[in-house]
Amino acid sequence: MEDLVERVKAFVAAIETDARTSIAFYAPDAVQEEFPNRLLPSGAVRRVADLADAAEKRATVIASQKLEIVS
Repeated sequence: MEDLVERVKAFVAAIETDARTSIAFYAPDAVQEEFPNRLLPSGAVRRVADLADAAEKRATVIASQKLEIVS
């Protein structure tokens, strides 16, 4: 269990620092569903290749972000 918690913390840290590095945490056939938000009012469904492209674009739109693990 401790290994899983550390892996999740590493994933969150990768998203915070540079989302492009978070791609390594995804299985090759992963699909991510994003709920509607300010950047994507209609939400999105992305495969791993799409996530890499989105991470590149995100770097030009979002200067930084901080995530908090609650439990």
